[in-house]
Amino acid sequence: MRLLLRPAPGAKGGCGSTAARARSAVEQAVRDAAPEFERVVVEEEAPAAPEPVVIPVESLLRAPGTRA
Repeated sequence: MRLLLRPAPGAKGGCGSTAARARSAVEQAVRDAAPEFERVVVEEEAPAAPEPVVIPVESLLRAPGTRA
């Protein structure tokens, strides 16, 4: 059985040991409830990539120290 853990909406990255405890608790709960499964794999969803920083081309063409 393969499960995917997703953080709650709006949750920030937390402590790694907290995530490990949650993963372990889910694995154990599934094993207890469904012992017929030979293997339980719990994966964490990868965090979303941060928004890219956009630098306007015009700002790169200006001389240093000048403003638009």
